[in-house]
Amino acid sequence: MRIDIPAERKLVHEMVAPIRWGDMDAYERLNNTVYFRFMEQARVDWITSLGYQVALGQNTMVMMNGFCNFYKQVSYPGDLILKTSIGVWSYEHGPHYCS
Repeated sequence: MRIDIPAERKLVHEMVAPIRWGDMDAYERLNNTVYFRFMEQARVDWITSLGYQVALGQNTMVMMNGFCNFYKQVSYPGDLILKTSIGVWSYEHGPHYCS
């Protein structure tokens, strides 16, 4: 299943993350679950760049929903450019923001 990404969105953060050899699966490509770990790291890096902490007992932001559209296989060695953007999806009960 492919999920459409909103056309109108604002880039709020960008970072480079190295692909580690251990991130690959038996087919020598980035394991599908690892993409979500990269999303997690991008979210944490963005939140801390805003001056918030990501720690138990601290107020912070939460990712409500995560999905990944796979376009191309990736393998070690290499770097990924992780971009966090915010857009608006309109639902029946008002706007919901996505990144």
